[in-house]
Amino acid sequence: ALSRMLRQNQAKETPGFCGRRGSSPNLSSAEISERHQNCPGMVFEFLCHLIFPFVDSYFLAGLGLHALVPNRGVMSEQELVGLTQGVGELMYFDGQIDHFEAIGKETLVNAFAVFVDLGLCIKTRVAGVQSLKLAHDVEEAQVHDMLRQIDSFRKVPSRSDVGLSQNIEYVQTYMAKQKM
Repeated sequence: ALSRMLRQNQAKETPGFCGRRGSSPNLSSAEISERHQNCPGMVFEFLCHLIFPFVDSYFLAGLGLHALVPNRGVMSEQELVGLTQGVGELMYFDGQIDHFEAIGKETLVNAFAVFVDLGLCIKTRVAGVQSLKLAHDVEEAQVHDMLRQIDSFRKVPSRSDVGLSQNIEYVQTYMAKQKM
């Protein structure tokens, strides 16, 4: 995609991207490849910065699953996304989440869909409303392990299990304030 953008001259190069503004817009992929050999890590860093908001979003959705753990509760998908967005907003303003984009509704809905595909939770209908609940064979430890695994890919992962537990407490605190 990057080589296509450069060939179509839709992206002007900036000095921070190993090039000069206005230099040759019609580059072959071989030329682009040779060009970025002189600045190792820049493309990787660029791609990481594109992915980090999504990783934070999946991390937030994993935290949202902890709302379903007590009493094996069932929550409407809309309510769960709203809870996750509220927790994400608190965490963002507290400096625990780096990207405000991570609390976007569509990304969180996609994350919960992936968790359904992975078998962590099940979609059900309660009174005609699309709802989610943890799968019968899923324990709190499995949710915690999945959350720890996602956390390891974050830009600034939690420093320890204590930090991860503190993030889970955001969910419990938010739920207590909202009386859910």
